[in-house]
Amino acid sequence: MPVSDEVRERVKNRLGGACYFFHKYPHPGNQIVHLKHHQGIGGLPPEHEYNQEGNLAWGCQQCHNLFHEDVPPFQVEEFSLDPRVFKIRNSAGTLIDLRETPIWFLIEPEYQEARRQRESLEANIRTLFQMMFSVAEGFQYFRNFPERHKRAAWRRFEAFNDEPAPDGTMGGTILERWEDLPPLVGFTVTEANRYERQARWASETGSTDLVRGMEIRAIDALRKIKDGARLVELAGIARDGKPADFWAEMEQEIKRHERLTTYEIADGRVDIVRGREKDGHLVDADGKPIDVKPGQKVIRGKLIRGSAGVSEREDAEVEEEGKSDDA
Repeated sequence: MPVSDEVRERVKNRLGGACYFFHKYPHPGNQIVHLKHHQGIGGLPPEHEYNQEGNLAWGCQQCHNLFHEDVPPFQVEEFSLDPRVFKIRNSAGTLIDLRETPIWFLIEPEYQEARRQRESLEANIRTLFQMMFSVAEGFQYFRNFPERHKRAAWRRFEAFNDEPAPDGTMGGTILERWEDLPPLVGFTVTEANRYERQARWASETGSTDLVRGMEIRAIDALRKIKDGARLVELAGIARDGKPADFWAEMEQEIKRHERLTTYEIADGRVDIVRGREKDGHLVDADGKPIDVKPGQKVIRGKLIRGSAGVSEREDAEVEEEGKSDDA
């Protein structure tokens, strides 16, 4: 039966060219299928009701055969696009409601809605991350505000929430400490400090544009990366919306650095390096040799930063190592 090109295209595009029938996932269709009324090729003009959208679907050859063989195994009992209904009868006359079956025709609206919801969710998350970084920059501004301007800045900030003082001056409590600000805006001091650190690190390393819009946890992880090229590479993975790939890469980075040990290289002065032993030599995280000059002592251990006893500890370890060498 001839179907007009216009109707054919509308029927085909309802599901993006996918077969309407017995497929769990989108399967390409290639032909018109008459649902309830089929009288062979020819005989009825395009404007006939049997050649209109209500009696037409788009299908593949395999599914088409199930309805139009000499003794078809199925006949369409009820078919509707809105709401989606698809009922058939088998050769024994048993009515089968396919709404309980996950065929593509019936689950496609839910899939399309899920896709729209995901796109909206991802857009909202991107906006959220951008706002979170702006919050971090705001905390950085106030955390590092010059002392000579701090009182005036706090007064202006509080003025949004307080009435003017009776004498007509700007109202508000003058805050003397950074720690007083986060509770006013719904953050704990610990949270605010964490945000502030991310913005400060990005500013100091020139990475602000690189990490803006990334999740705060991801920025926190990137702070551990010292290699500039690797930092750019990992940030690109995160910004491309591939969080699983990003965290997998970060896990490898963390494991790579966890295998390193602190060494002190001493010859009157002490150099602190992170590395591991390989073939009797020290190498860094990338496997490059760490230069140890003749006569220098290499002490394996952990530096106690800021301790007054570091030099004594260093001498003790060198002495202990010397005893081992003498033995």
